[in-house]
Amino acid sequence: MIDHLTSFTDYNKASVDTQIEWIQTLELESIALRAFNGESILNLNEDDLNKLELFLKKKTVVVLDPLLKTYSIHDKDSVDAYSKSLEGILSISKRLGVKNILYKIPKHEDIIKDAQMMVDQMREHIKLIRKLKIGVWVQMSDHHQPNVYKYIFELLDDVKVKMMYDPTYIFLEKEAEVTAYRLLRDYIGVLRIDDCDPTGAGRLVGKGGFVRINEISKRLIKKDYRGTVILDSSLIELILQAKSFNWFDRNLSKTKKHHYKIYQDFIELKLKPEVLDMIHIQLSVLSIMFLNKPRVYKGETIK
Repeated sequence: MIDHLTSFTDYNKASVDTQIEWIQTLELESIALRAFNGESILNLNEDDLNKLELFLKKKTVVVLDPLLKTYSIHDKDSVDAYSKSLEGILSISKRLGVKNILYKIPKHEDIIKDAQMMVDQMREHIKLIRKLKIGVWVQMSDHHQPNVYKYIFELLDDVKVKMMYDPTYIFLEKEAEVTAYRLLRDYIGVLRIDDCDPTGAGRLVGKGGFVRINEISKRLIKKDYRGTVILDSSLIELILQAKSFNWFDRNLSKTKKHHYKIYQDFIELKLKPEVLDMIHIQLSVLSIMFLNKPRVYKGETIK
């Protein structure tokens, strides 16, 4: 059985107050933090940080995505700027009781030539993070291929550093999904769940039919996966945007016409286009998949 099942709650540039309300309504005990008002937590004012700190005292903050700009391993100014921002993130993380931080590997020119330099720099950052007893989850980003992550993890040789495995990222990068899983399965500590079609447009988890979420999930369950599962649904903001399109938007733009069709399909399933309902519906699917039990929300149960 997995350790934590949760969702990001920063959809539609939600504020601290809105996210606190959503977390309470959804009865989330495990929390995944990322943006507030559409920006990094580094940009929060002291009043909002105090409010968040007080609210989270009895919660488990599973992860914080600091939304830091990826640094270039060959640019000292870039590395220094990242390190300075990381110190600010760690100060906030300590206050909020964050258990893990998402970390992106550096940008590089040649993985063979640059790998050791990358790992040496990563170790410095990991050391800073570990001083506060915070874990590191490597996030897939910047079009890096699965074999790059495999190579870096082998060089790093640190069983405590885990990966946020992202089937949707693999799909959009047009990588072989099963091969990617086999390369990285031993490093997975958290599974990011989203669903989309080949255009990158968000779909309802399990309904897209393009990202092989069910197959990867079955493999993890069979492997007795004990990590974390986090919903990060690109469908939510797509639905909210498509709901507001005018008729001429849908006629003139092929992309908007496609997004509006996804919105119509969602409505035809007799589902409500409200943020909390969309989070709950998808968490319910994941709860049945990974916890083998339905999820109760507003006194109702989806089976």
